Amino acid sequence: MQCKSPHPNAGRLFLDWLLSPIDQKAIGDYLYLHSTRTDAPPPPGGLPINQLRLLLPEDWHAFLSSRAEFAREWDRLTSMR
Repeated sequence: MQCKSPHPNAGRLFLDWLLSPIDQKAIGDYLYLHSTRTDAPPPPGGLPINQLRLLLPEDWHAFLSSRAEFAREWDRLTSMR
């Protein structure tokens, strides 16, 4: 893909910085977000990302068929609608 911006290397430099271990640590420290990098520490008070348990449905068919009911309950709990 051809880049037509006046400073194409600026975007590359920004991404290099954004994805660096130093900035990933800063993002964790100030925004409390986990990095997917294995060499970046977790946010303050957080567990390392490899120790987190992901909440995934065991039965995707049952999960998808209950989505409308879940959405109604979620809206009721959060007063969204």
